[in-house]
Amino acid sequence: MDRKDKARIADGALLPSGALLEAQTAVADAIQRGAVPASGLSPALADLLTRLFLAPENRLRGVDIARQLAITPSRASRLIDRAEAAGVARRGIDPDDRRAQQVVLTEKGRERLHEFIPALLGVVDAVVHEELSEAERDTLVDLLRRVSRRARRYRPDSD
Repeated sequence: MDRKDKARIADGALLPSGALLEAQTAVADAIQRGAVPASGLSPALADLLTRLFLAPENRLRGVDIARQLAITPSRASRLIDRAEAAGVARRGIDPDDRRAQQVVLTEKGRERLHEFIPALLGVVDAVVHEELSEAERDTLVDLLRRVSRRARRYRPDSD
């Protein structure tokens, strides 16, 4: 690290990314404290079921689950195994590509979400909606999506 890097850090170059990570951690912690216990699910299973619920036809491919949850495909596979063992999701054939599998939300999974979603909405209301105006929320969502798109495209130089 040279003096130029030290000066950039001192001038706050890392503040946006630090604030982003701090907010993500704090919101995740609030959800784990305020919403996850109502479902009786682990945080990872609650996240998986929510994503399945929001997906078209309540189904996703394993690779899409891994990408959305920002975990490795092998970790996603183990999570799907746990979801199947709990009866809240099942693997099935992708109707558009019979060589591929999809994970589908089960009726038991929907029942567990009926316990989780109201608690999740309560946390989001308390943490986000009561703190930010509608215009601020819209701006925040836009900014976060822009950063996400840019981060997904980022490739380190191969020098």
